Amino acid sequence: MQKGTSQGTRRCKLRSKIWKDFEPIYDGKTIAEAQCLHCHKIFKVNRDVGTSSCLRHLNSCEGKAKLYLMLGLSLPDTSFKDWKFDQETSRKELVKLIVTHALPFTIVEYPKSISIVSNLNPWFTHVSRTTIKSDCISSYEHANEKLRACLSQSMDLQTNPGYLSVTCHFITADWKIHKRVIKFGLVETPHDGRNLFNAMLKFIIEWNLENTIFSITLDNAQVNDNFLKSLNENLLGKQLLLAEGVMFHCHCSSRVFNIEVQEGLKIMIDAASTIRESVKYVKSSQGRKQRFEKMIEEVGISCQKRPPLDVRTRWNSTFHMLSCALEYKRAFQSLTTDDIQYTHEPLVEEWNMARKLCNILGVFSTGTEVLSHCNYPTSSLYFHQIW
Repeated sequence: MQKGTSQGTRRCKLRSKIWKDFEPIYDGKTIAEAQCLHCHKIFKVNRDVGTSSCLRHLNSCEGKAKLYLMLGLSLPDTSFKDWKFDQETSRKELVKLIVTHALPFTIVEYPKSISIVSNLNPWFTHVSRTTIKSDCISSYEHANEKLRACLSQSMDLQTNPGYLSVTCHFITADWKIHKRVIKFGLVETPHDGRNLFNAMLKFIIEWNLENTIFSITLDNAQVNDNFLKSLNENLLGKQLLLAEGVMFHCHCSSRVFNIEVQEGLKIMIDAASTIRESVKYVKSSQGRKQRFEKMIEEVGISCQKRPPLDVRTRWNSTFHMLSCALEYKRAFQSLTTDDIQYTHEPLVEEWNMARKLCNILGVFSTGTEVLSHCNYPTSSLYFHQIW
């Protein structure tokens, strides 16, 4: 079959009005099918069937409906009959595009960008980079004001060297919990408790939060303790804290978990050290990796994930290393007889100790994941996870 007309082939003149919106598909000299120019659906058309199916399709074709409504023409019985072009809505969507993908403001002045938008919607009035920059700032200020109106009383601070990050938690009218980073900036040197207090107090006053703060979550550190002491005294002096500030400082539960686990690892560190050296050995060169893969194939281990090397200061990575290495226990044992340079095989007691350690760390890992979630309240789950 062939679309359209063909040179050297004499065909009948197309008289039906449907051919303004359909392209004929020929079988020799006879029209066999018709393809919609708007949505590219194909319909059978011949002397027996006729063109009635094509006519019915034109009344419900979404592709044609979009075209007609963009041009201001009416098309009855379509789902787009109430649609209207809105310049302001289109500019808001353009702002979202630029902000979400970190695009330059000048993208609105790129010749090809203008060409594409004009082709998609000739009604859209193009704006300059200065205008779209102003739209982005206005959108930020509007979101800022909207956020101020629904802030709750819980904040989470992160005080990395030189920076202060404030994450605010709030509940909307539909009782869904949300969080937003509302402050991220440099802190003046020296990065002591006094300068942290000054930066935080300035932020609280700017956002008019003095009357709404209930608690602040921070890690246990001397600098943070000094900072919170100053802030607590300041707000208490203004009588702005509930229960005289008893619940003002909330300790980070994940941090408490981390301290507990690190203390426990000091006792069982030998098992983790030997397995860590074994994992490091098989990852140290391509030849050793290939030899270890051979051992895995010989002993018939089907696990796809290979043991990762942990970060000693992060117990959760140690947990993942040990739990994965236990799956390859037989491969490590076979490697001892195949590779004379491998001298780090863990003892039976160390494998048993690692298995017990994984059982304990698994509980803490699950608890940390539960308490680190951001889409539901976690404070009520703390005691269930730690006991």
